[in-house]
Amino acid sequence: MAKEKKKRKGRREYLNDFRVDLNGEYIYEGARYFPKGRELGKLLSFYRIAAAVVIVLALLPGFIIGKPEARGWYVTIPWIVEVIAAALLISSAVKLKAEKEGLREYLYKKGVETYPVRLVVLAIGAGLEAAGSVVCAIISDKSPLLPLVLTVMSLATGLAALYARRAVLPVKWERAE
Repeated sequence: MAKEKKKRKGRREYLNDFRVDLNGEYIYEGARYFPKGRELGKLLSFYRIAAAVVIVLALLPGFIIGKPEARGWYVTIPWIVEVIAAALLISSAVKLKAEKEGLREYLYKKGVETYPVRLVVLAIGAGLEAAGSVVCAIISDKSPLLPLVLTVMSLATGLAALYARRAVLPVKWERAE
C-alpha cells in the first residue's frame, strides 16, 4: 500500500493562491496589502531607495578595513555581519513590486515584514564596527586617521539604517481579500 504524503506548509505555499484561466495564464487570487494613508508605489520606492543608500554606506568601509591601520577581527567580523544584512536587505527590497491591486501577501511577508529586522541587524553590525574601529585607533601604532574615518562611516551607516527603520515602522498595512 502506498502511503499518502501529507501536504505541509512550506516555502511554496503561496502557489495555492494562483489559478489558471481559460487562456492558460496564472491569476493571483490571494490576499493583498495596502498601506493606510500612503500611496503604495511611492512607499515601495522609498523602501528601495533607503535600502540602496544603506547598502552603499555598509559596503564603503570595505575599502578601509583592508589597510594595516584599520585591520583586526573586531572590525572585520562586524563588517561581515553588515554585508550579510545588506544582502538580505537587497532581497527584501527587490521583492517589493507595486501593482494597482495592491502588494501580494507572499511579497508582503517576504519584503515588508522582514525589512525592519534586517535594518536593525545592519545597524547593530555598524555599531560594533564603530566600536572596533575606536579600539583599532587606540591600539594602533600608526596614524589613527583611517580608523577614525571608519568610525564616522560606520556611525553614518548605523544612523541611516535606524532612520530608515524609523520611517517604515509606523506605516500601517491593511489586508484586502
